[in-house]
Amino acid sequence: MRFWRVWLLASLVVVCILPGCSTQEPDEAIHTSLTQKSPDEISENVQITQWNLNTVDFELWAAKVLRWEKTHLTLADSVYIKSYNPDGSLKSTLVADSARMDEKNNLIIGKGHVRVDSDNGVMKADYARWDRNTDEMKAKGNIVLIRGENTLYGNELQTDIRLDRIEIVDVSAKGTVNEEDFTW
Repeated sequence: MRFWRVWLLASLVVVCILPGCSTQEPDEAIHTSLTQKSPDEISENVQITQWNLNTVDFELWAAKVLRWEKTHLTLADSVYIKSYNPDGSLKSTLVADSARMDEKNNLIIGKGHVRVDSDNGVMKADYARWDRNTDEMKAKGNIVLIRGENTLYGNELQTDIRLDRIEIVDVSAKGTVNEEDFTW
């Protein structure tokens, strides 16, 4: 009888405590648990166009797409996204080795060689999380931000998809900086 009590207590410890010790980011933990189920749809060489009334909101190209209907989760490999302004002009492009699209919350999470290009410059990172509701983006890992002849480096970045407003953590710079030219 004592053996069963010890076994039950040990099982409860494993079930209740170990999940809290995960080293995964919350996005990764959700991704891992959802993708253990087979996707509802698998497609290769995909192009998706999302319209907002009579204008294109964004276009996505991917080598492979996995989609889960119930969770509104889409995973894509070798991703290229063009985002457009309401007037139809190009707002920005995003490229990543892979992306997770949470359709329910309107989030796009790019991983691996993430690059965002806009009229305001180029941002490169290992990871970027784009909230399409607010157009805000958070990036982590090996941040490189290029505007003209100036290059900034950092560990974390918060910006908008147009690269207008930028905050960088642990910043360093390369290039010649004239205070009159440095308005960002």
